[in-house]
Amino acid sequence: DYKDSTAYKHYSRILSTLKLLDQPANTPTPTGTPNIKLQSTAGWTEVGNPTFSIKIPTDIFEYTTDTRFIQLKRKDQTDSGPSFLIANNYTGGPRREWFLNYYSYYPSEAGKTIFFKEVLLGSVNALLVTRPEGSDPTNILVAHDKTLINILVQDKNVSLVETISSTIKFK
Repeated sequence: DYKDSTAYKHYSRILSTLKLLDQPANTPTPTGTPNIKLQSTAGWTEVGNPTFSIKIPTDIFEYTTDTRFIQLKRKDQTDSGPSFLIANNYTGGPRREWFLNYYSYYPSEAGKTIFFKEVLLGSVNALLVTRPEGSDPTNILVAHDKTLINILVQDKNVSLVETISSTIKFK
């Protein structure tokens, strides 16, 4: 029997010493992950594209959809609002690694230190990206299988963007 072989026992001992440093995007959220306080979404409108949908307050935002994104723009400003972008080069795996590779940020470089924080936005497992630690997030990463939504916060009301992010539904 293979399980009684020396090789099997040797490899089992090696594997038992491995420690994963980052959870894959579709790994269940560990207990102890903080829940973010969300706003009510009553009366919000669902908008989507072929990959995902979100709920938005249409009294605050106009929206544009495409197969690769959903872009929000505040009705009361000329500034753009949050963007929900599908990462076209994501193949699964750690969201931190994807972010660092995509944006070419490396925490060891002076002035480019970034921080990651796992949170629950309702039932959505999200990774907040901040610079510096404790500041409002610049990006929120939400993944499902081999699809990653990179949310560019770009809005003064971060709590509202987090609430919108909590409504993501993958199709």
